[in-house]
This record gives sequence, structure tokens and C-alpha cells, in this order.
Amino acid sequence: MPEQFESNAGEISIENEPTKEVPDYFDALIVLGKNWRKYPPKKESEEFQLQLSLESKMSSLAAGEMFKQGLVNKIIFSGGATAGAEYPTEAEAMIEYLKEKYPEIPEGSIMAENASIDTPGNAEQIAEILANDPALQKIALMTVGFHMPRAEKLFEEFGIETTPFPSEEELKKRSPQYERFVKEYLKSGQVKKEVIKEAILRSLLYVDRRGELLRRLITKKVRHQQG
Repeated sequence: MPEQFESNAGEISIENEPTKEVPDYFDALIVLGKNWRKYPPKKESEEFQLQLSLESKMSSLAAGEMFKQGLVNKIIFSGGATAGAEYPTEAEAMIEYLKEKYPEIPEGSIMAENASIDTPGNAEQIAEILANDPALQKIALMTVGFHMPRAEKLFEEFGIETTPFPSEEELKKRSPQYERFVKEYLKSGQVKKEVIKEAILRSLLYVDRRGELLRRLITKKVRHQQG
């Protein structure tokens, strides 16, 4: 980070700024994984190296900044073994990246949710964690902007009230270098495709409120094939 990616003209504006009163401090920040840069090939390759997506790296960095600023007590990374059982989970990889960039964050302030393979799963698994820890009341949610509306809706459906923090917005505060990076990122063809995909997936929640149909028919099949 920053890294190169395909960029096209026409910046996309993703508005996820919190509209309600924002607490000064959160008991936990939930950070959602967003896939990998590339998935492992079906045939084993000694040259292949699993890498986090730009989106997961941005969220990890932004989470580190929020902790550094004293805004959160605990960071919970959410994301399972979507690349296959022989590889780290998304949560584990994000934690490793966070520790590399923010070694001062105490181990006891970092937690991994390693079971989920999609956004409905993130919400379901996090709901269980929060139910078992009454101290976690004020919850912040972090993911990239195009993913936030659907994530928020699903977390609400699972009974979790969150305050949204799009990782791009937090990352822009880190330095002018990252502000420039985010501006170029939002112009990329990659983001444009994701915005369209997320709009379609979000529309399905009107008839499939918890994303169960998608999980049964599409997500699990695709993710396990990728692994």
C-alpha cells in the first residue's frame, strides 16, 4: 500500500458518512475482510503467494489508525478460509498485516472471527461473539464504501446496531499520500464493477433479508471451488 491498479476516468462517490450522532469511543470495531488479490490456482504452484486484496489492506490500515487515535478498545477482524483450508483465513491475514504496520497494538486488543465466508456469515458470527460478551455495546463497522450499505443492512438484520466507518474515509486522514491513493482507487474500473455488483446483491435483500438464498445457491459453491 499504496499499490497499482487499473484506473479509468470518472471518480465514483460513495457516501457512507454516519448521519446519526457518533460516539467518541467504541467498545469494538468490526473489520470485514474483502477477498484476496488472487485466489490459489487449482493446481498447486510453488510460485503462488496468497495476498490480501487492496480493500482488506485499506480496512486493516484504517482500523489501525482508529485504534491509534484512541477511538476503539478492541478490533475484531471477520473473515474465514475463503482461499482454502491450507491457507490463512482472511481475518488472520488482516491481523498479520495490521501487526506489521502497527506493532504497538496489544495482542489482547485484537480478535479474529475465522468461520464466515460471506457478508451474511460475518454478521451471523459477529452476533454470536457480541451476545457472549456483554461488555461490547458500542460497535463500529468498517469495510470499503461500496460494501458498507449491504453490510450495514445485514448486521441490522442480525440485531447488531453499528456506526459505519468506510475504510477509504479513515485512510484519507492518514496522510496526503493515502488521500491521493484513495482518490485514484475510487476512479478504478475495479470499484465501478463492485458498485454494480453490490447494488444487485443489496436489492436481493428485499426478498432474502438475511442472504440465505444467496448463501445456499451461490456463495458457498463459488467460495469452496476457489479454495
